[in-house]
Amino acid sequence: MYKLVAADDEVTALKFIDYCIKRNELPVALVGTAMDGKEAIGLIDDLHPDIVLLDIKMPKLNGVEVGKYIAEKHPGTKVIMLTAYDQFDFAQQAIRFNAYDYLLKPVKPEQLIEVIKKAIKEINRQRLVEEQNQNLTEIKNIINSYNEPLMKILSKPELKNVEQVVSWIQNYLQVNYHKNITLEHLAEKVYLSPCYVSRAFRQVTGLNFMQYLTEIRIERAMQLLKIGKYSVSEVAEAVGYKDASYFSQMFKKKTGFVPSELINKQAK
Repeated sequence: MYKLVAADDEVTALKFIDYCIKRNELPVALVGTAMDGKEAIGLIDDLHPDIVLLDIKMPKLNGVEVGKYIAEKHPGTKVIMLTAYDQFDFAQQAIRFNAYDYLLKPVKPEQLIEVIKKAIKEINRQRLVEEQNQNLTEIKNIINSYNEPLMKILSKPELKNVEQVVSWIQNYLQVNYHKNITLEHLAEKVYLSPCYVSRAFRQVTGLNFMQYLTEIRIERAMQLLKIGKYSVSEVAEAVGYKDASYFSQMFKKKTGFVPSELINKQAK
């Protein structure tokens, strides 16, 4: 349920808003109403609504002043301004503080319902983005915990023979597999030619560096997918694949099943 606060100095306008919400069975609760700007700010600070309907012309503080306060103190709140035709200059100010939308009075029920529904969709979109960002941060922390022992090895390389060169490269790939790594990049790291690095790596491991890198990425992806809370696209990005579809293809090629199957299995 989404929380909504309405502020208007006309009682009939507040009753109209309440009527529209209840009649259309929106997933919205009208948690507070105010008849002036100061009262509106008090309610917003106390109730932290998702959506605020503001009449522009109110006593004590007008809607633009309240809207600016919301933008500064409660930036995630969607502000919908209500204005009359002769208050267009106020509407322009509302646009400047990034009001979500504004409606011209007299407001029709279908207009009010439509703009509230749009605001809900935008809130859901933003919450999804925030959740994805939080998940990516968690994934990075998990990856860093895997990499910590190897970071000490990479900081003091001893490259006296082919085996040590290849071992250092393997450790480097274990830590940096999520980055865009090329053979030339690896060669620069160990001060050798790309041709020599490629030949030496295959000689010691039996794989070329890209095959080895892919195995690391799929192994790390398996670990993250088994946690059961991250999406395929989030895991793909975390292990170095910008294209989730290509990641799924590579994952299936290596494991015999697609990532979503593993997620579904963990959910049961």
